[in-house]
Amino acid sequence: MPKKKPSPAVLRLIVRIKELRRAAGQTQEHVAEKAGIAYKYYQEIEGGRAALRLSTLEKLAAHYGLELDDLFIQTTPSAPLSSRTGRRQIPVAASKRAKTK
Repeated sequence: MPKKKPSPAVLRLIVRIKELRRAAGQTQEHVAEKAGIAYKYYQEIEGGRAALRLSTLEKLAAHYGLELDDLFIQTTPSAPLSSRTGRRQIPVAASKRAKTK
């Protein structure tokens, strides 16, 4: 039986995880080691082939010095800097409101 494809929300989270790693200039192996997760499992996460566990998301957020909810915030180069993290961020809900106005 083929594996179920990740939902659009999970796919966005996977993209966010990849963006964070690339922005930090880190390899998958480095992130996995520093976050305390198996390298193979991390590869499968970025490939959309592994189920994401809350404990893993907490470890990844901690590795990047973020709160767990920061993993769910989309970033764009044109967004203003967040005062809390110093990163360019647009909450998903805010971007949807802007489109409806």
